[in-house]
Amino acid sequence: MENKHTHTEPYIVVCVGRFWSRAQSVMTSMETSPLMTCPSWTFVGCVVCIWDLPSVSPTTPFPPTEAPTVQPHICPEGKFVCGAHGECVDQSRVCDFRHDCSDGLDEQHCVKEVCDFEGGVACGWERVSPAPSVLLHSFRWLPDQGNTVHLGEQYHRPVIDHTLGSPEGWYMYADSSNGGYGHITDLQTPVISSTGPQCTLGFWYHMSGFTVGTLQVLLKYGNVTHEVWSQTGNQGNKWRRGEVFLGIDHDFQVIFQAKRGISYMGDVVVDDVTFQNCTPPLSPEQPCGPEEYTCSNGYCIPEDNLCDFLNHCGDGSDEDPYICKGFSGHCNFEFDLCSWRQCLQDNFDWLIKAGSTPTTGTGPSTDHTLRDPSGHYLYVESSFPQATGDAARISGPLLSRRSKQCKIRFYLHMSGDGFGTLNVFQVTSSSGHQLLLNLTGDQGNYWQRRDIQLTSQEDFRVTFEGKVMNICIEFL
Repeated sequence: MENKHTHTEPYIVVCVGRFWSRAQSVMTSMETSPLMTCPSWTFVGCVVCIWDLPSVSPTTPFPPTEAPTVQPHICPEGKFVCGAHGECVDQSRVCDFRHDCSDGLDEQHCVKEVCDFEGGVACGWERVSPAPSVLLHSFRWLPDQGNTVHLGEQYHRPVIDHTLGSPEGWYMYADSSNGGYGHITDLQTPVISSTGPQCTLGFWYHMSGFTVGTLQVLLKYGNVTHEVWSQTGNQGNKWRRGEVFLGIDHDFQVIFQAKRGISYMGDVVVDDVTFQNCTPPLSPEQPCGPEEYTCSNGYCIPEDNLCDFLNHCGDGSDEDPYICKGFSGHCNFEFDLCSWRQCLQDNFDWLIKAGSTPTTGTGPSTDHTLRDPSGHYLYVESSFPQATGDAARISGPLLSRRSKQCKIRFYLHMSGDGFGTLNVFQVTSSSGHQLLLNLTGDQGNYWQRRDIQLTSQEDFRVTFEGKVMNICIEFL
C-alpha cells in the first residue's frame, strides 16, 4: 500500500534566547513513495533549550513586512556627530574637557580630568606598546598595586599608592625589571583639542632606587615634541608632587615618558593625574563687571589677571604691551633685565638662562612665559665656584611711598637636593632691609606663583637674594 504524504503548512518552532519563535513554509510538492528518509542532521553552534516545546497550532503565515528605513544622522563637514537628539558640535570642541553633546559622547574617548588608576583603569591614557614580538619582556607602563611588590622590591617601587595610601590602591609604573638601559616607554593622551587659560597638569610621582632613570612630561603637536618637565635619579622612597602649567593650547597630546636606568633597581611611578581648570571659557552672556577687564573677544577676566604673563583672554589682549608698560618692573627676561639691576655688594650674579640649568636634576625644563625650551628666566647657580653662604642679589626700580594697593607678583622654581635660600626684601634708606619672604630647600619641581603686598612710609625697592641652590624666577 502506498503512503501518500500530503503535509500542509509544516512549521518549525525554535528557541531564541528566552523566547519561542515560529517559522513556517508551504510545501507544494507531493509524490508517492514507499518511504521518506533524511540524511543525518548536524546543528553547528546551537544551544539546546532546557524547557519544553509549547503547543502551537498551525496558522496562516503573516504577510512579509519591510523593516522601517532609518535616516542616518548626518552632520555638516567639520562637525562631530553626537549620539542623541540629532546634535552636531564643532570638531574643535571634541576632547576639550567640556560635555558639549547632551550624552557626553564628544568626551567619551578622551583623557579624563582626574585619574587615580584604581582597578587598573587608565582613564583614556594610552600606553604606546612596542612590537608584539618584544612586548612580553619590554620596558613598558603597567597598572599595578603595592600588594604585588615582592620582598626586596620595596626599595625601588612603592608598596602603597598615593590615592588610598594602601597596598590595595593602584598606580601606573614603568617596570624596570624588563628592557635595557636607556629604553623608553610612553603613556600619552589622545589629542586634546583645546584648553583654558588656567589649565594645569598635576600628578604625583615616585622615583626611588639606586639606578632609577628619568621621568619626562612632553607636549606633542603633530610630529613636533618638546619637553616641559623632567626629573632624573633617586628622589627618595616617597611620593612627590609634579605640576606643569599648560594654559591655553590647541591640538596637542601630553606624554609621560619614562627612561630606564642602568639596572632593574628603580621603577618610575605616577598616580593621581589631574587636568585642573582646563575647560575653555564660554562667551559671556552679559557685560563685564566693574572689577573685570573686557577682553577684545568679549570675554571677562578679573582685573587682577592683567599683565601676569598668562593669556587669560584667549586672544592675548590682557597681555597687550601698551597696557602692561604701566606695570613697574614688568619683565619676562626674554631679552634683558628690564628695570632690574645686579647689586654690587654680593658674591655673584643672577643669570639669564633658557632651557635646563647646568646642574643635572635641578632647575626647570622650560621657562614660565613661553613654556618651551627657548624661553628665558633668571636664576642663580649653586655649583662651583660658588661656596656655602655666597649670595646673589638683584633689585627692582624705586617705587613711591604713595603707591596704593601695590604688590609684587612673580613665579619661582626651587628644585634640587642641595640646601639654599630665597629671600625677598623691601629696602628703604632709613629702615634698611625688611624681610618679606624666606624660602629654604626644595619647593617642588614646578613653577609657583607668589604675590606679596607692599606698603611703606617712604620710597622703597624690592630686592631678591638667592643663596647656593638653583633658584629660578620671573617677575611681574
